[in-house]
Amino acid sequence: MEKILITYYENNAKKLHKTVDKILSKFGGLSNKDLDDFYSLANEVFVDVMRRYDNSQSFDAFLYSCLFKKIKTEMTKRNREKRRVDKISISIDTPIGDEENSTIKDIIADDFTVEKVEIMVKERYIPFHIKILKEMEEIEPGSAIEYIIYNKEEFFDKIKEVSLSLHIIAQLLICDKFDDSEKIELFTLFHAENVDRELALCIRGLSFKVPKIYVESAWEVLEEEERYQLLLNQLEVYSLDEISDKLSLLAPVYQNLSDRTKRHKEYLDDDNLGYNKQLLKKLKDIGYLTSVENEIYNVGDEKGEKKRFAVWVKKN
Repeated sequence: MEKILITYYENNAKKLHKTVDKILSKFGGLSNKDLDDFYSLANEVFVDVMRRYDNSQSFDAFLYSCLFKKIKTEMTKRNREKRRVDKISISIDTPIGDEENSTIKDIIADDFTVEKVEIMVKERYIPFHIKILKEMEEIEPGSAIEYIIYNKEEFFDKIKEVSLSLHIIAQLLICDKFDDSEKIELFTLFHAENVDRELALCIRGLSFKVPKIYVESAWEVLEEEERYQLLLNQLEVYSLDEISDKLSLLAPVYQNLSDRTKRHKEYLDDDNLGYNKQLLKKLKDIGYLTSVENEIYNVGDEKGEKKRFAVWVKKN
């Protein structure tokens, strides 16, 4: 079956389109837009034919018969409705093939055909449509994510019309197939007040500048020990006074840095994870600290020496 799939879809689905052209030549009077509609319809029929083919006749003959019936039905309907263009968009619940109870939705839900659908998604044989995306999300979220990845341009063109679950959005935010500018657009899909724990954890791990309102929502959802990474990654969204407020809510060693009423010196250990080093560098870069210096000090009690940072907090 995979060989048949390749035969019909190689060279931009040349063989499938040629079969459609042959059938449509019997009707005539079609615009290029109409032709694209029937090519899309042929994709649906092809998926159904692959699902139902039982080798009792040649695949080419079976496909031609199903295509002819479906195209004839569609042409009759269009003539009856005076060629209203209400069938341009593809609905996942639209019957396909010549079985009126068979749809793309059925095929996605069928374990036997999921692999075929995934192949067609990756090869972009199933055109992008919001209704298809919604049904994929409900039936198989993983397929919905793949569908978006392989149709990125169309997805972002229609993002204002898209509605996705918070779980899917969270998965897209951590996906390495999207660049930072594309991920920023994903924030238009949900309101900040709807940030849940899964989204908050995703936002915490993002290294690009996230809209402040979403950072604040994530801060409220996260536990105290989870807020440190969020503050480090999103430090730039805050003013110096707001950073002072955030530091005052962390551990005592960071609370010491929150006082900006006077210039003063504080010490922080050089931790093994490098968090303090990164945080202090950023604080100095934005002008919160005037200096950061490395020091080695004697712990005493035969524990040897340790590294620490000596920093000066800038007066407000």
